[in-house]
Amino acid sequence: METIIDIARHAEKILIVRLSAFGDVLHVLPALSALRETLPRARFDWATESLSAPILQGHPLLGRVWDLPRKTWQRRLRHPVRLLGAAREGVRFFRALRAERYALAIDFQANLRGAAVARLSGAAATLGFDRTNVKERSHLLHSFAAPAVPRGAHRVERNLALARALGFDGPAPPPRLPDFDAETRWARERLGAAPGPVFLFHAGVSAFGAFKSWTEEGFAELARRAAPAFSARVLFSWGPGERDLAERLAARAGRGAAIAPECPSLRHAAGLLRAANLLVAPDTGVLHLADALGVPVVGLFGPKDPAVYGPRNAPRRCVRSDAPCSPCEKRTCDDRRCMRAITPDMVMAAIEELRGDIAHGAP
Repeated sequence: METIIDIARHAEKILIVRLSAFGDVLHVLPALSALRETLPRARFDWATESLSAPILQGHPLLGRVWDLPRKTWQRRLRHPVRLLGAAREGVRFFRALRAERYALAIDFQANLRGAAVARLSGAAATLGFDRTNVKERSHLLHSFAAPAVPRGAHRVERNLALARALGFDGPAPPPRLPDFDAETRWARERLGAAPGPVFLFHAGVSAFGAFKSWTEEGFAELARRAAPAFSARVLFSWGPGERDLAERLAARAGRGAAIAPECPSLRHAAGLLRAANLLVAPDTGVLHLADALGVPVVGLFGPKDPAVYGPRNAPRRCVRSDAPCSPCEKRTCDDRRCMRAITPDMVMAAIEELRGDIAHGAP
């Protein structure tokens, strides 16, 4: 019987499955580099959802990026008139995926959704996590499983377990992304040539991650103090649906603060981050994108443990309170005491510790 290593060594095409969330997609990038190093002859494709697909397009280690529009399909399925069209699109998508005849699909999603996509890809074999590292018993759908990973391991290390199951033997490589040079030039043109470092403060979080947000009072006070202390321009960055929040924070912060330019795409957001000297943000995708790009970051953590989910590539500091309930396994929280207990003093101290790195910004 063929082992999973035998299958991988002879594979011409391998499919990576990590659909969401955006920060978790970025945590797979070191494993992608490890897989490429271990299996240099294989072509790697990636199936992901529409939010993350643009950031992977043009990746030097990838062939094709499959954009799976799950949320669009879900919206259409709620309307009887559109249901049939959504079903037809799904059939066409998976028919095209199966036509690639992947020798192996590697499921980094660790739930039934990811396991189903891996199976529906038609890959001859599928590899996923051990049963102790998955949700919804998704390991039952896979041909092979990686050895178990300790519960407190960083997500990057957990993802590397799948590469190690295929023969990788080394430390985690740094994350690699497309260069975003055009988008960085775009950002620098809009920021202008004013003196001093550019600090991006990103207050927005997804609706799903609302319990990770820091207080508006904290962000405004931090901006009032950081701008003069570092002779910096503080810009409140924002994404879809967050402009009002950014404008409100800039107004509360007063002189020295403004809202960042609107980014027409996620790739332009990457360019804006590369043009900055520092990002301050809660545990959200923007934080992990900045970290992958090498931009100095200060991450604000409450519900989640930075030892498991925190940045680990760029110059970084993680700020946590001593709330007894942190970290936790909750999906929602009306109290958010762990985030409310983070003070501007704590964040200013973290920024000060990065002063030398801030002068240089992203590499």
